[in-house]
Amino acid sequence: LLCLQKLELILAATKVADITPLTCLQYLLCLQKLELILAATKVADITPLTCLQYLLCLQKLELNLGGTEVADIAALSCLGKLTSLLKLDLNFTDTQVSRGDTQALKDQITAKLPPTARVYILADACMLSG
Repeated sequence: LLCLQKLELILAATKVADITPLTCLQYLLCLQKLELILAATKVADITPLTCLQYLLCLQKLELNLGGTEVADIAALSCLGKLTSLLKLDLNFTDTQVSRGDTQALKDQITAKLPPTARVYILADACMLSG
């Protein structure tokens, strides 16, 4: 799978709580598109997702954490290291994440990405884009 370019991983509406096994994604160095749907799971700790920072060929990332138990999203600031990223979609709808945290995350990530990159963050009824 080391040459895999596109991956869609849907764990939505499962009883998954521990996503530590997803750290193996860091070895998919050719990955250009990743869709990771964890919506309506028991996931609370997203620290394992820092492994995504090694996917330097990644151009599009969709991460849906809607309806999870996530409250702390600081770990996702590592996504700013993905200098090939052109589009980033993050969904925190129905989580414990505050609007202030989502705005801070958007600012941290967009400050590091190329100006052509588009970052969209959906959090409850508001959508932050830039």
